[in-house]
Amino acid sequence: MINPFITTILIYVGVYFAGFLTVAIFLKSFFFKYLRVRGSFGDLVLVKVREVNRDTYVVAKVEEKRLKFKYLKILYSIDILSEQVFYRCMGVPMADFDSSSNGLSKTDFKAIPGFDMGKQNNLLVRALTRPVIASAFSKENLILLLAFIILLVCGYIAYTLTKDTEIIKNIAGTVSRLTIIDKGSVVGSSMI
Repeated sequence: MINPFITTILIYVGVYFAGFLTVAIFLKSFFFKYLRVRGSFGDLVLVKVREVNRDTYVVAKVEEKRLKFKYLKILYSIDILSEQVFYRCMGVPMADFDSSSNGLSKTDFKAIPGFDMGKQNNLLVRALTRPVIASAFSKENLILLLAFIILLVCGYIAYTLTKDTEIIKNIAGTVSRLTIIDKGSVVGSSMI
């Protein structure tokens, strides 16, 4: 038989686990997100997304004066214009996001005006997926320019060499017409 002390401990663990599971089921997504924010010791923020029919909770992170979170497969990145959007509830930092105005709500439930989250997300997506404009100094153009310059230099060298060869031919032709007699003294020329 099992020791009565171990039986009592197992019953208490079972009751606590059943209570924990019941709370998790009734609170749906809130409970585990709350535990995650609570365990982060202030690094994360619990964002309450206010909708017309219900409120949902998401976990957000504050990076460089921006509140970043993912909701309904859309990544939101919101400028924090005022510190009045944060408050503490149940020991964790929280913020309210109003889905109808697409902005953060202050603690008095007034939305921060002049901000359209959908428009900003559209602009961010367009900026990140814009086509790359080909530069005039692309690798192919630079290679073609370099090849053209090398071709010009080679043409100039060939031109100067042919010019020099004509001069050398003329000199050689003149020298070949001369008749050399008696150790380097020129006596006459032969006209051929």
